[in-house]
Amino acid sequence: MTIDQGRYDTFNAKHRTPQEVASTFVNPSTKLNRLCGHFHSVLTGPRGSGKTTLLKMLTMPALASWKGEKARDFKSNVDFVSVFIPADRSWHGQIKELSRQVPSQAAAEALGNATFTTHIFRAIAKAFADWQSEAVCQDEFLASLTPKLSFEQEQEVVKGLAEDWMLKPAALTFYELREALSKRLSVIGYLKNKASYVGERIFEESDNSFLYLNYREGMRRAHDLHNHHSNLPGRRWLFLFDELEVAPSTIQKNLFFDLRGANDDDTQIYYKLALAPYNHYFVRSDPDTDASVNNDYRRVDLTFPQKLQAVEFASDLCESLVKSAGLQGDLRSIFDSSDFTFEDSLDETGGKRARSKYSSDSELGKVFIELSQKDRSFETYLQRKKIDFNRIEEMSENDLASSLRKARNIVIARNFFTRPVRNGFAADKLSSRSRKTYSLYAGMPSLLTLTEGNPRALINLISPLLDQIVSSEGGESVALELQAAEIERSIRVMRSLLRAIPNYNKKGETVVNLLDRIGQGFYSGIVATKFRDQIPLSFRVDHGHSPDVFQCIAKAVNIGALIHIPEKGTDQVLTSIVGERFRLNYLLAAYYKLPLSLDREISLTSLFEAGNQVEQGVLDV
Repeated sequence: MTIDQGRYDTFNAKHRTPQEVASTFVNPSTKLNRLCGHFHSVLTGPRGSGKTTLLKMLTMPALASWKGEKARDFKSNVDFVSVFIPADRSWHGQIKELSRQVPSQAAAEALGNATFTTHIFRAIAKAFADWQSEAVCQDEFLASLTPKLSFEQEQEVVKGLAEDWMLKPAALTFYELREALSKRLSVIGYLKNKASYVGERIFEESDNSFLYLNYREGMRRAHDLHNHHSNLPGRRWLFLFDELEVAPSTIQKNLFFDLRGANDDDTQIYYKLALAPYNHYFVRSDPDTDASVNNDYRRVDLTFPQKLQAVEFASDLCESLVKSAGLQGDLRSIFDSSDFTFEDSLDETGGKRARSKYSSDSELGKVFIELSQKDRSFETYLQRKKIDFNRIEEMSENDLASSLRKARNIVIARNFFTRPVRNGFAADKLSSRSRKTYSLYAGMPSLLTLTEGNPRALINLISPLLDQIVSSEGGESVALELQAAEIERSIRVMRSLLRAIPNYNKKGETVVNLLDRIGQGFYSGIVATKFRDQIPLSFRVDHGHSPDVFQCIAKAVNIGALIHIPEKGTDQVLTSIVGERFRLNYLLAAYYKLPLSLDREISLTSLFEAGNQVEQGVLDV
């Protein structure tokens, strides 16, 4: 017996049908509710964060397939229909190649825009067919939004669009309308090849007028025609643009421009744009004409700078995986508890239970005492704070919070990665790693924290562990050693992805090298300085670095290796690196032997200097 592989073996929602997406959907902190509001939205998140899943969940087939109490609550408020427009990753390469082959930039741009426009029209035709399916038309919540059109009504819609879109479908049906658009894509491919030889002369052919069709007008016409024949003149439409960052820059800029001033009361068409976290095309160069957050669009971000939010969603998704595997028990009984914690919970007795965790005979208290015996600077810290572990019960809650709890995760890491020697203590070399290293990060909630609330990362990490339980007779839990092995494997996978990121400047910075420098700098703060209860575990990018460094940071953010920490009250799409604050992905934090904490910030320049100055070996502190 294994986990239902039909439900979870395809981790990328791009390759799953809307019905399959709905069967395993877990709503991350009500973000789906925020996404479907009466406004344009920009959905941001790194690789695997669930952008495609959320967009597909707004399609009518997915909504019709979504069952359960939460589904009913959501669908009872649905007042829209939607069109899902998947990105074509070949766009960018085709347009770039065309620009090299075709002397005329105008020809290359026209063919690129025609490809994009045809993809939108084809997605509309597919949506029309989806709305006609029995599952959608008979859904108790969706039926009023998607009434089944008669054959005559379908003919009228197709006839009108065929005329406007310059098509000649074989029959006046939604299926044949889509087929005609597929053939048009083939024609555009032929014209791209021809343009490499004859350039702008392709525009002289009379049957190529469709190259000048405007996607905005085509979308509006489809909206008006279908709403009219459905007798729903006020019905809202959502256009769901997925993976927009792979589209050519001209297309991205056009869609960003469309966001401006379009949230009027009578607006019935809304864009929902999915983007990687960093996009320099989104920059506001002209405040008078460019879209602004909260005025023209709302941003929905799928990254979790604060780990408690990530753990809440990851816990829900993990419980779904456990249920799918047919297992019983809560997450802590299956995965055990982690050494790291986020916040000690107080009981009704005023915190006695929390204080007892630090007593001299407790596991945690022993860690504090062990570090004090080999680290004179930590012993001095305890003396200054007047902490006696034999009298821990006498400490006030405020003293506990300001000293022990604040330092807990740093103490655990500092003690774990150092050993006593004659003249002080020695730190493990950062390059020295084993599965024992990663056992520190096993258990709950650390295991969930490592995934950053990223569905793909969580499924990749947790599913193999659950498989080991269900494949063993009588198994009810996962040993910490097995968790450590799976953490190690997940780190190898992430670093392989990072190494595969193209580096066009062979002599410049690479993403992996940049992250190693950052990790080295943070690790030096853990083991190579006198003890501090707050150390830098985030950095702010200052001026003075090479363009390669900025580009590598942007790439690391988009793949999820670095997490952007926005200022409070700001919700802009990230368009610049300088001046912004970041931290390492917590899976990489484990690789660099760091606590799973945010803590203080440091400038990137100072962080690099700290990494360069550290000398592994005996530390006389």
